[in-house]
Order: sequence, then structure tokens, then C-alpha cells
Amino acid sequence: MEFWIIIFFFFGAAFGSFINMLIWRLHTGESLMGRSYCDHSKKQLKPIDLIPIFSFLIFKGKCRECGKKIPILYPVVEFIAGALFALAFIKSYTNFFDIASADLNFGFVIVGTIILGIFLLIELFFGYFDYLYWEIESRSVYVCVGITFLIVLLGFIYPLPFINNPLNHLLGGILLAGIIGLVYILSKKGGMGEGDIFLFGITGLMLGVEGGLVAFFITVMSGSIIGIIKSIKTKKIKDVKIQLAPFIAFGTIIALFFHEEIISFYLSMLV
Repeated sequence: MEFWIIIFFFFGAAFGSFINMLIWRLHTGESLMGRSYCDHSKKQLKPIDLIPIFSFLIFKGKCRECGKKIPILYPVVEFIAGALFALAFIKSYTNFFDIASADLNFGFVIVGTIILGIFLLIELFFGYFDYLYWEIESRSVYVCVGITFLIVLLGFIYPLPFINNPLNHLLGGILLAGIIGLVYILSKKGGMGEGDIFLFGITGLMLGVEGGLVAFFITVMSGSIIGIIKSIKTKKIKDVKIQLAPFIAFGTIIALFFHEEIISFYLSMLV
């Protein structure tokens, strides 16, 4: 098992490197095709420059070509992406072998890991993009809603470690998108954007009703805490703005792995 955790960590880290490139090119309007290059010197990078995490460490956080410092967020995102894929494997492995015999085809675990890992990277992508540029990339969010919807539909015919009842997940997507859409309308389009509606729809699709509501609660609570801290620092009570997508991503990822435990803890507090 440890071998596969390491494999999927580096697999995810490679995707994290891709996310760094994708976000930059989407923001600047550049073509997604073509080889990677240094942002400063514009010289094409060689394979030694593109090893996730290790290239940053080997060259001490600087570009090998021009010596400019590389943003620390680059290896951080690669590490987070790697960790998310490793966790996706652990969840897929654990869930499959909890519900099936030990001789279950390991291919189910691998496919489940890849699908779950893709969903986690979707959350990382939008949280990171919003953190950097205070917006949700509109074209990408539509594509990702479609991908998530197809993943849920796949759950009707293929065993997935995170979709027990696809109908519940479809209802979760409609419910969360509806709640945020209503808030968006009642607040007269203030405090959040249309992209947040789609992001919560993705959350509901992947987590179902119960998990989606837990993610919503974590999003609101964590965002409120950071908003209060920011308000205290800036000494402003009104007009304090925060990017919502990072908190949606945080709430969704936590709820994906721990929503059952969170619900059980909450119910125990009521007794």
C-alpha cells in the first residue's frame, strides 16, 4: 500500500505542476499548447527544470536559466496536489475493501483513485485561481460541472468509493446550487459571484445532500473567521471582501473525507 501512496503522490504532484501552468496561461490568455518556459527570460525549460517539488529544491528556489526567484506557491501547490492524490488512493482503497471481499479487482481502486483525485484537483484549481486573481475562470467552471455530472452518472453503472447513491448526489448538486443561487439573488448579486453557484453545485454533486451541507457549513464558518480576522486587521466593519472559492475548496475537501464523523459528532452533542 505504501508503494502506491508514493506513486500517487508524485502523480498528483505532476498534476499540481500542470495546474500552475494552466492557471497562468488561462489568466494571461495564452495558448495551452506549447512547452513550458521561464516567466522572466521566456526561455524554454528543460526536463530537469520541471520535476515537481524537487526542481525547486535542487535549484534553491531559483530559475536555473535566469536566477530569478520562483514563487513559493509553485512547489506548495505541487505538494498539496500530491497529498490530495495520495489521500484519494487511501480513501478509494479503504472504501472498496470495506464493502467488498479482499480479492476485489485492484483496478477498481486505481480507477476510483484517479476519478476522486481529479475531483480534488478541480477544487484545488478553483481555490487557487480565485486566491490569485479574485475570480472564478468561467470557461473552466462550466467544463468541470459537466465532468462532475458525468462522474455521478458513472456511479450508476460503475462502483465508485465516494458515490453510494447517485440520486442523492444529483439532489445534492441541485440543492446546494439552489441555496447559493437564492442567496445570490436576495443579496442583489453582492458578496458572491455566479461562479460560486456552480462551485457549490459541483460540491453537492460529489458529496450528496449530507456531505454537501457539511461542506457548506465549513465554508461559511471558515470564511467568516478569516473575514473577522481581516476586519480586525484593517479596522473595517463593512466592505471587507474575501475570496470565497478557497473556502469552498477547503470545506469540500474536509467534508469529503470526514463528513460522516462531523455529522456523528454534531448529533452526539445534541444528545
